[in-house]
Amino acid sequence: MKIVQQPKEATRMRLGRINPISFVNLSLSLCFLLTAPLYVNAAEPIKIGVVCGMSGFGYSYTGPYLNGVKMAVEEVNKAGGILGRPIELISRDDEIKVDIGVREIKYLIMKEDVDIVIGGFGSNVALAQSEVALSMKVPFIVCLANSYQITEAKGHRYVFQLPPSTRMEGNAVAEYMAKLPIKKLWTVGQDYEFGRTLVGIPVERLKVLRPDIQVIGQSWPKLGEKEQTPYITQILASKPELVYNVQWGADMVAFIKQAKPFGLFQKASFAGIFDQPLLSAVGKDMVEGVIGFSRGDFFAIQTDAMKSFVKSYQASFQGQYPTSYSIFGYEAIKASAKAITKAGTTDKEKITDALTGLSFDSPRGQVKFREFDNIANGSVYVGKTYNDPAYPFFIYKDISTVPADKIWLSVEEVKKLRAK
Repeated sequence: MKIVQQPKEATRMRLGRINPISFVNLSLSLCFLLTAPLYVNAAEPIKIGVVCGMSGFGYSYTGPYLNGVKMAVEEVNKAGGILGRPIELISRDDEIKVDIGVREIKYLIMKEDVDIVIGGFGSNVALAQSEVALSMKVPFIVCLANSYQITEAKGHRYVFQLPPSTRMEGNAVAEYMAKLPIKKLWTVGQDYEFGRTLVGIPVERLKVLRPDIQVIGQSWPKLGEKEQTPYITQILASKPELVYNVQWGADMVAFIKQAKPFGLFQKASFAGIFDQPLLSAVGKDMVEGVIGFSRGDFFAIQTDAMKSFVKSYQASFQGQYPTSYSIFGYEAIKASAKAITKAGTTDKEKITDALTGLSFDSPRGQVKFREFDNIANGSVYVGKTYNDPAYPFFIYKDISTVPADKIWLSVEEVKKLRAK
């Protein structure tokens, strides 16, 4: 396997700090030299472009994702590649910025002539990149972002989405919250597309399921907000029975650590996105009994396939635990390999045809892209956090698995959205 690093002009922008992706590139290249099979007549590689935020605050998500990509590429190449050709990864850091994201996916398509693009981190960035994929007619598998718009109103033939969408997550957590004995709700979401969506969808759903629940207040901190105390004191003064907070990354870590001294978690129930990167970041400072939902972390899926994946991942990455994003990265390569094999060519239209309705094996089970809108049939997992001494971070107990067909829009509903 060969992985191409970013050009010097890109790395010069980050002088004075270590770029984590360089270590990923180095390890991938070394692994290729040691394990890659000999390909007859030095076959031209299958070129897969990888574009997402590869440095900065998003790396706690994209680092494990890239590990999953690496695992799958090694497996495919050891088995003889795709159509007898090795996979070559070409990576670009979009810095989770729309303008840079558009520039970098265009670079991969126009300059590198990649056969397929995977990645997409940050819903606003992924949506803009999806428009590029549409205009240039190149298949794009979104592995990290999960805006419902990606495959609903703004969906198209060339974009495919592996994580459960924000609509699916919002509906799943609304179903859970509707069963709680509460009537006063306060919501918190980062003030951009993802936060507004993942607050708005469950609030609308609760109006149907539990019209007696009142939203008594909402907080909209900016993305990257370090000082959460003003929001915490405002929440406490209003005395909600449930706080629903969909901040992620360092913002949620800051909220938890700053809220604990105020006793917020003893005074109200609490729910939010507690996937494994966040649980790992908080560590043993996490609060027990918090309602969390995730997109498919290993502790929520106790199957032989998942246990085997965790074992292989830990053997490859010094005992680290995979995240759901590791799984999505792994799936993106496996889906790409199966689609190109099925197409029998690297013609982009035929690869897109092969991806449409494709099913493939995954640690999550049998994954299938729904044929009309290309959303994968992944479940959402809702549970309560607890301190298991077997792990260096909290995991879930009392897990409720909500299948895709219970929480996504019907094909007819998606058609109506697109018609508008």
